[in-house]
Amino acid sequence: MQQRRNIRLTLLVLGVIVTLFTIAGMALLPRTNTPQLAPSTSRIEYRVDGDAEVTVSFLNDLGFTEERTLAPPWVYGFRARPGRELTLTVVPTSAQGVASCEILINGQLVQQAAGSTTTPAACLFIIP
Repeated sequence: MQQRRNIRLTLLVLGVIVTLFTIAGMALLPRTNTPQLAPSTSRIEYRVDGDAEVTVSFLNDLGFTEERTLAPPWVYGFRARPGRELTLTVVPTSAQGVASCEILINGQLVQQAAGSTTTPAACLFIIP
């Protein structure tokens, strides 16, 4: 019984010593600047402009198609990963009207298009 207690105490002391040496060694290591990793997602912004009410169809932040009828200007933002498809289509709903769409990634314009009641404005892009 006494021998078991001595073995346990020895193992405990050795564990404490190893832990202290590990902590001391880490504290003495020179600190290096770790490189900053690029963000894994990009800030996406859809923009719609026009002079009449429009129907907007787009892939939302979850990748599902959404459709809204609204009066421009309109902005929709979200974050997305590389390889993600971005789609934004705008059609004026009045007999006369023009509309435009834009897709921005991290504030940089990557796609734009203009349309009218006869030709929708369609912006398509895949995040690099």
